[in-house]
Amino acid sequence: MKTFRELYYALPRLRELAFSGPPLQRWREKSVKGIFHILKNSGIKKGKLLEVGCGAGFLARKLGVHFPSLNILAIDISPELINWAKRRKNPPNVNFMVQDFLNFEGEFDVVISMEVMPVIGGLGDKFLDQFAKVTKPGGLLILTHLRPNIYTRLYRKFWKAFRIGEIVGEHPEEFLKKVEKRGFSGYYYSLDYLEGKYMVVMRRGGRVDEGARFEIAYPRKRGSWVRIPPPPP
Repeated sequence: MKTFRELYYALPRLRELAFSGPPLQRWREKSVKGIFHILKNSGIKKGKLLEVGCGAGFLARKLGVHFPSLNILAIDISPELINWAKRRKNPPNVNFMVQDFLNFEGEFDVVISMEVMPVIGGLGDKFLDQFAKVTKPGGLLILTHLRPNIYTRLYRKFWKAFRIGEIVGEHPEEFLKKVEKRGFSGYYYSLDYLEGKYMVVMRRGGRVDEGARFEIAYPRKRGSWVRIPPPPP
């Protein structure tokens, strides 16, 4: 009998169902809004974009529609998820590939990884090294991660109970220092304080340019907005 983890990755419909309800739906929506805002204000008009851990291709398809001048390659280690993604109606500038990221070669103007860092267990440092290798000098690296809190501890117990894997949370200040040691500079901001989710925006070999400095605003509830100021110059 297959474990829940095996079913989770072998059945794309199950994975998409998991992301269609809270809290994963909220995480996904806030991440997508943040990524779109960053790309629109970063000054990057064309080039190559890599999405690591694309799953069934939700983000890659949206990026392909909204940024038609970017050549997008989306990779995932799951053949079932990639096959599912390829069968969907995809923009012409989006391609999917079954690929182990740690064995991947290439250089990209933008590298994005959404919801991957918390679920890779003890491979965090290896992934950061690989992110540095595939991001061009001057390129953007955008990652989402989780900080340790009560919510993430409960989430970790859920993953262990169903033998899905290990959830790892890191404080954003400490995680930012790890990325900076690989030759990046930038900042982070919180996507959701309760759930502990945050996004890191980094540029390799230089500061994030003024075009990417903006004020992030996300609705906490209807009629109420949480504003997170840009980092100091």
